[in-house]
Amino acid sequence: MTDDEWRPTGRTRLRGLWFGLLAYEVEETRMVNTWMPGAPHSPMNWRPTYRWRRVRFGGVIDLQGTVPGKRIAAHLDQQAAAGR
Repeated sequence: MTDDEWRPTGRTRLRGLWFGLLAYEVEETRMVNTWMPGAPHSPMNWRPTYRWRRVRFGGVIDLQGTVPGKRIAAHLDQQAAAGR
């Protein structure tokens, strides 16, 4: 992996959709060079940046019939095993 690739931080959040259904998002981070022309080069110019990415898996999470946290954890484990 290089520094310009997004990596999951381990944080997730549920997002409300219509009709009481939920989806979830994963927080990701990567290092960004904030060097500006005329400024001295320094390792301190590299800073982490963060984003939330919506994760797709078979639609959305239905609150009736599954425990959202367990379903999210199982899906993240499957992605990690697949090397995604």
